[in-house]
Amino acid sequence: MKLTTKLTTLGLGLALPLSIVSCKDAEKKAGEAAADAKEKVAAATAEGKDKVEAAAADAKAKIEDAATDAKAKVMAAIPKGASGIVGMFDKINSSLEGVTDLESAKEAMPALENAGNMVKKGMAAMGGDDKMEAALEAAPEVKAKFGAAMGALMGHMQRIKTASPEAYEFIDKKMDAIMK
Repeated sequence: MKLTTKLTTLGLGLALPLSIVSCKDAEKKAGEAAADAKEKVAAATAEGKDKVEAAAADAKAKIEDAATDAKAKVMAAIPKGASGIVGMFDKINSSLEGVTDLESAKEAMPALENAGNMVKKGMAAMGGDDKMEAALEAAPEVKAKFGAAMGALMGHMQRIKTASPEAYEFIDKKMDAIMK
């Protein structure tokens, strides 16, 4: 065998085990680096998740507080609006007290129109019939006054209908037009 062949064989014999050891070291280091990276990603993800959950809980609490405050303000305002509407029905009733015929119905119409427009605006400001119902349920004393005012209104309209059907028709058509 030639000297160069022997040296090459000897070199390969020494280099090959070193290469295998180097590859195993590199593989081990790559595995450790991957595990370390995985741990860091998991830690960062957990930290981020905790921060997101904390922010979400904080936002939810603020939303609930704002909703509670808004509901309290609305509920505080509703009975006032309902009381105002009951007051307008009282004005309608006082205007209807003097109606006995078509002529007195025509004389009462400006006051009836004014009160009817105020009722319509008040109902719109409260949010409609459903909100009025909620307001009446929330304030039993206002509900009782509303019931009494509506009862008086029905009584006046029945009295007018019996005394003067034409006055009743005149008032009924005008008030229907206002309340639409």
